[in-house]
Amino acid sequence: MSDEQLWFGGLPMTGSRPLSAEELAEAKERINAIVEDTIRGYGLLLLSVALSGAVIALTLNVPIGAIIALAVAKILPTTLPSLNITSPNRIRALRRDTRRGIVNVCRIEEWVVEVLPDSDLVWREHGVAPAKPTYYRKAATAPAPERAAAAANFVQPVDETVFAHQRPLTHEERQELSGYHPRPPLPMFLLPIISAFGAIATFVRAWTTHDFFTSFAFVVITVWTGRALYRDVRGWRRLAPDIALGTVIIVRVSEDGELGVAEEYLPHSQLLWTSEGVPALWRRIRG
Repeated sequence: MSDEQLWFGGLPMTGSRPLSAEELAEAKERINAIVEDTIRGYGLLLLSVALSGAVIALTLNVPIGAIIALAVAKILPTTLPSLNITSPNRIRALRRDTRRGIVNVCRIEEWVVEVLPDSDLVWREHGVAPAKPTYYRKAATAPAPERAAAAANFVQPVDETVFAHQRPLTHEERQELSGYHPRPPLPMFLLPIISAFGAIATFVRAWTTHDFFTSFAFVVITVWTGRALYRDVRGWRRLAPDIALGTVIIVRVSEDGELGVAEEYLPHSQLLWTSEGVPALWRRIRG
């Protein structure tokens, strides 16, 4: 995507600056603290798994044992967020940031935030480092074409107060739109079906073996993969007609005889695309 605009947490990136030697030393210290918290978090996760296995072994795989084991595995990991656990991929990104030695500057009027470019870690907010590691999601949006502003001047009346027009999306805009909810791959359709058959087969077998835990595990996998598939298919079906159509509707509302700001909407999903030429918030935080 050429000339794309980068956003961090919905804030536009307006520039970058190098980190000083003191800031690089501070970055290494912060990363070491994040790694230590992560190690403690994963240790707690392994402990929860070990306790779950012990409960199952002591109860000889009867249903109540499976329920207790799942409860233990569920309760202990809920403390992980308090330890600021960080994924290995993000830790590697943090280390890349220290090697690059720059921060991205994001600014809206008086609101200034600095973010490390690879890990998305908030470095400074109004010149102050956050007390806890905070990450702003990165997004990239296609630039609005120059003809968009001109097209907004050719709106026609729909009723007494609403005026509308349309324009085609650019190639870059269609690429961006296609990337939000691509069509789910075939394995995503197969996994819920296979795990559902596994749940049925193991449940029938459990009446003689009393191994209800395996059946319950298949049910959990079926629900988890089925929910993910439903979410992805729903998102893809919602945007697919707009991707195929490749246009936006320009809407301006007349107030006291004056046309209001130009807003662009996707015609099928009715999602806001731009307002006064600025990408809608969902584009700036989900890109």
